[in-house]
Amino acid sequence: MENKIYLDLGKSFYDWHHSGKLKFFFEEDNKNLEMEIERVSELVEYVKEKREDLTT
Repeated sequence: MENKIYLDLGKSFYDWHHSGKLKFFFEEDNKNLEMEIERVSELVEYVKEKREDLTT
C-alpha cells in the first residue's frame, strides 16, 4: 500500500514538473540536484514513449 502512495506521488511530481506547474530555483552549488531532476524526467519521458510504441 505504501509503495502505491509513493508511485502516485512520483507520477504527480513528474506531471507537475513536465507541465511547468512546478518550478525549482537552485543556487549555484546545487546544480547537481537540478541535473538529476532533469535526468530522471527525461528517463520517465523515454519510458512513456517506449510504452506507447509497444501498445501501438
